[in-house]
Amino acid sequence: MKRFAFTLEPLLKIKVSMEKQLKNKQAELLQRLTSYYKQIQKTEDEKTKVKEEYLSKFGMTAGDMKIFENHYRSLENKRQDLKRRAEEIKKELARVQKELLNITIEKKTLEKLKVRQYEEYLAELARAGEKELEDIVSGKTAVKGSF
Repeated sequence: MKRFAFTLEPLLKIKVSMEKQLKNKQAELLQRLTSYYKQIQKTEDEKTKVKEEYLSKFGMTAGDMKIFENHYRSLENKRQDLKRRAEEIKKELARVQKELLNITIEKKTLEKLKVRQYEEYLAELARAGEKELEDIVSGKTAVKGSF
């Protein structure tokens, strides 16, 4: 009897490959998101430091106040930009995770089908073995009866 061959093996291989790619993409997005969160925290810490410096100074000139205001505003703009980028990454991450879930479900379904086909192959192999054994036994019986 021929060897077992899963009929949908090429499709299963594609799903496994897609799952691996999506897991890599997910890891990359998580790394980028973590980086953005660290940058946001660093910017917020810098804003707090600048604000404390401003509040601790007495007798600031109008020029110093303008410099502080511009610096503080630029830090706030940077923080807002980082938050916007982090939100974009979160949306992309959610999309990748949904796609990964679907691919994983499809892959698991194909793996179950492969197991079922293998079990059917083994059952067919056992039936073929029994038939062969019956043919051998009936052939010996026919040989004994002819003497």
